[in-house]
Amino acid sequence: MQNPLFSLLRFPNAVIAGAGVALGHLCLLEPIDVGNLILGVLSLAVLAMAGNVQNDFYDRDTDAVNRPDRAIAAGVISPEAARGLSILLYVASVSLGLGISLAHGILVVGMAFLLGAYNKTLKGMPLAGNLAVALLCAFSLYFAEYPGWPYYTLLPSLFAFVTTMAREIIKDIEDIPGDEAAGMETLPIRYGVGIAKRWLWGFLLATLVLLPWGFWVFPNGMAYGVVVVIAVLPTLGMVGSMVARRDPVWGGAQRWMKWVMLAGMAAVGAGVV
Repeated sequence: MQNPLFSLLRFPNAVIAGAGVALGHLCLLEPIDVGNLILGVLSLAVLAMAGNVQNDFYDRDTDAVNRPDRAIAAGVISPEAARGLSILLYVASVSLGLGISLAHGILVVGMAFLLGAYNKTLKGMPLAGNLAVALLCAFSLYFAEYPGWPYYTLLPSLFAFVTTMAREIIKDIEDIPGDEAAGMETLPIRYGVGIAKRWLWGFLLATLVLLPWGFWVFPNGMAYGVVVVIAVLPTLGMVGSMVARRDPVWGGAQRWMKWVMLAGMAAVGAGVV
């Protein structure tokens, strides 16, 4: 059985958030400030964990239907303990951001408010919750270049945004039973699965449109292209094939979408190393 605390914090998601910061540093194509890199990785990884715990606190009734094995829904960890832990993690995340600069600390505060708004309100609104999560993922890559304008991190941030939007829409469709029971009005609930699928196909197409730009943007365009061909396109194709079925396998599509995101990060890394 999985450790309840590990399940609550969702370490793999936190690692991905921290990896986004590291990848953003690589995209700058300049000597890395190791101290700022470590603080940035830890700050956004801890922020992701804070949001995961808070999300499970607010979603405990929905999870009783959609994911009854989660720690709070299963009664393994009390809601009060989870709420206290999320507050501590939010404070730790902002503190780590302030260790880089005041500007980064302010950015983490803004991201924390956006994450909190998502957990409490936005996730139950059509597209609003999806946009919030996609922006947070994009900011993790832009974090290294902040407070300057996104230039070196622009394409990776856009890739993170569109792939996250696709995955979030898939998750909304997958979670319809529990979300309906909780009174949420996500995109597929408000407008139907058909409309949600159109939005999903739009973001999958946007991913395909963005992919070729890496050949010209990244210094190692050939290495980038190799990873795109052997990893990104096949995983993206798996998602498309699952979504195109008459009775789509939404759980499988959601998992494969995560592999698309990881493969995209690997492609960007190959293009800038």
